[in-house]
Amino acid sequence: LRYYLCLDYYVLPSFYDGLPNAMLEAAALGIPMLAAKVGGMADFLVDAEHGFLFHPGDEAECANALQRGHSLPSAERQKLGASCSSLVEQKLQHHHEGNAYLQTLLS
Repeated sequence: LRYYLCLDYYVLPSFYDGLPNAMLEAAALGIPMLAAKVGGMADFLVDAEHGFLFHPGDEAECANALQRGHSLPSAERQKLGASCSSLVEQKLQHHHEGNAYLQTLLS
């Protein structure tokens, strides 16, 4: 945990990822994302709301996301982090996943 708290952003440049635990942990702690638009990250993260997103393998978009993050004032970065915490609290708790499985199995 102490390492997460040293971060301004959590960077996930994955080519493929489901919904990584590292993303959930960082987001729950209020750390905004610089993340590839893949898998579960693309399903839940919104550009400029939870951080800055880019297409996997697109170096120019990744560099742009890094620049956007670097140039963002601290207060704005904190708002992104608060949105991340809220996302985890409202949509990504274990009971949300359990309910989604139940809905799938019962339909």
